Amino acid sequence: MYLHKLNEDRLEVADRISVHQQKVKVLFDKKARFRDFQVGDTVLLWDKRHEPRGSHGKFDSLWLGPFKIRHFA
Repeated sequence: MYLHKLNEDRLEVADRISVHQQKVKVLFDKKARFRDFQVGDTVLLWDKRHEPRGSHGKFDSLWLGPFKIRHFA
């Protein structure tokens, strides 16, 4: 009997998590700005070496570039 209740609770929690994730996605998609890049655009590239927190100095650049887009893979 106790195991049956435990399984029901797990399913309920899984459903709540799924609903919450969907709500968060909707809110994110409202604010997100998706950009369409074209050949010839000038862009900056995120420098992944600085991604871990604290791995860069205060005035280090976190971006590489600028680069021109020549073609898409």
